[in-house]
Amino acid sequence: MGSSLLQLKFKNTAPGAPLPDLIQLIFCPNTGQELTTLSFRAQATGTLRAASGVPDGTSGRLEVAQTGLLGVASVANSNSRVAFDAFPAEHIVVQATSGR
Repeated sequence: MGSSLLQLKFKNTAPGAPLPDLIQLIFCPNTGQELTTLSFRAQATGTLRAASGVPDGTSGRLEVAQTGLLGVASVANSNSRVAFDAFPAEHIVVQATSGR
């Protein structure tokens, strides 16, 4: 079981304008719309599998935090990490919390 939060920061066409569809905002924004930040955070607990490096059935925890600097990535120095990957800092942890 877990919880997650998806947060968007964007510019819309005008104050009070209707909220855009997420897919439309990401892939084909209208004039005046700009997605500037997209972040995702999640935490979950459950059973780990052998592919995670522990015995199958081990109790575990997952933490994920990603923040995309989308508004900055297109204007960043082409040699910077932000220009290469709009998500320059990611935190992903999978860990065992106890034995089987």
